Amino acid sequence: VVSTEINLYLDIESLLTIIIMSSIPPFSLTEDRYDQATFTGRLRKIIDTFNPLLLLKSEKDINEAKAKLDTFRKEGSNCGLTDEELWDARNLIATRCHADTGEIIFTPLCFAAYAPMQPPIILGLLWPGAALSTNLFWQWYNQSYNVAVNYANRNMSGTLTNTDLAVSYGAAVGSACGSAIGLNKLCDHSVVKYPQYSKALRTAIPFTSVVLAGTVSLLVIRKKELVNGVAIQDHLGDIHGESHAAAKQGLAKCAAARVLWNIPVLLIPTPLMAAYGRTNFAKRNPKLQLPLFTVVSTCAICIGLYPAQAVFAQRDRIPISRVESKFQGLKARDGTPITHFYFNKGL
Repeated sequence: VVSTEINLYLDIESLLTIIIMSSIPPFSLTEDRYDQATFTGRLRKIIDTFNPLLLLKSEKDINEAKAKLDTFRKEGSNCGLTDEELWDARNLIATRCHADTGEIIFTPLCFAAYAPMQPPIILGLLWPGAALSTNLFWQWYNQSYNVAVNYANRNMSGTLTNTDLAVSYGAAVGSACGSAIGLNKLCDHSVVKYPQYSKALRTAIPFTSVVLAGTVSLLVIRKKELVNGVAIQDHLGDIHGESHAAAKQGLAKCAAARVLWNIPVLLIPTPLMAAYGRTNFAKRNPKLQLPLFTVVSTCAICIGLYPAQAVFAQRDRIPISRVESKFQGLKARDGTPITHFYFNKGL
């Protein structure tokens, strides 16, 4: 009986191993592991990229991952490494190292650190009864951190200059702090006429300020796309020129993603904590408020950030009917009429 149970266990384990291995595609240095044409595929890529567990990897682990990829470049599929090992190595490099230089990024500014760095910011922005000066500090800190992440992960071969980053930083901080001050004054006046909406209005201040700052920063830093357009390709990958319509669509989707990921982060924790604060348990255990607020905020970040980044495909497409007249009626090099153009949406 024992022997039969052991054999059954081994058979199940082997079956699970086969299922897992069959779901892992052959490794590629250029293609994505997951299908980026589907929301699930994009979500899995985002989860891998922003995986905070990769912060536990040491410099030795990163160098070993680089060595694995170098081995694959030299020997191909005969390198003796599994597809899973190679995919994991590539993801670690993409998450912890600069895409152009290959150098290890300062840990708090790499993609894996983005989610863990958010709870203190959220707590600072949403803490009940915080003074305006406190809110302004955390608005400044949030925008400073975002610009630092953009700078650390910037495209070294692109047109983004330090001046562009400085202007973007100033616009983001100015819009965040300016809107926070303006909305606070508006709330002070509104409380007199509509006291029943006081809490809801004050809850919306951090959300509005952060979304506005993120959108302003996005438009400032990518203004050249609005002026010059973005390169559009047909289904065969041939570039046909720059389109302003595609640029506007890409920026609109990027701005929408910023709204989406901030909805759970900045609008869920406050009412939940307010409801919790009215319970007898909360009144008996006031010291639990801070750790619970941290847990709720962290969960809200995961609920908002990952799916919002995956809503829109990185390689976007636009119908030919929505681009400029100069692109109408074009055909691909294989002679087929072009129905859609494709372009890089950006983040």
